[in-house]
Amino acid sequence: MSRIHTDGNRSKLLGRFSGKTRALIILIAIFVFLVTALAVSISMFLKSDHLASQAEMLDRVVRETDSLAEVLKASDGDMTAGAQLLSEHRGAETGENSLTLYYTANFEPSSKSDYKYRAAILLTPGKDGRCDTWQINWFVKGEQKSFYKLEFKSIAQ
Repeated sequence: MSRIHTDGNRSKLLGRFSGKTRALIILIAIFVFLVTALAVSISMFLKSDHLASQAEMLDRVVRETDSLAEVLKASDGDMTAGAQLLSEHRGAETGENSLTLYYTANFEPSSKSDYKYRAAILLTPGKDGRCDTWQINWFVKGEQKSFYKLEFKSIAQ
């Protein structure tokens, strides 16, 4: 008996709306669903595009770091010699056990006044026949925390 009563309530509820009103409610629901789906799709596209550009930048940093590591190994722990091997970096800052290189947004060598990325290289010389320890840290201009770091050892000369 309760089922009949429920069906009666449904009939009364649906009977309150005309056919045009029901069609309009359905169209509005479809429109809201489509707008929501479109907004989610656009948001996902923008996020994936941002992630792809970050991945390209990180790939470039990894390749540049690998090249720097090879040059530093060839310098035998001499930062001045390392800076000379990196002749395209005219704005490099050399210390006794440190080297700082500057890059544009496209990872072209840059000067200290006009850079977006900075590679800070630190050498910890090995003592008593131990290996030298190299550290390459990448920074974005104006930030103190590195976004990429490579540490490796080489045979002390």
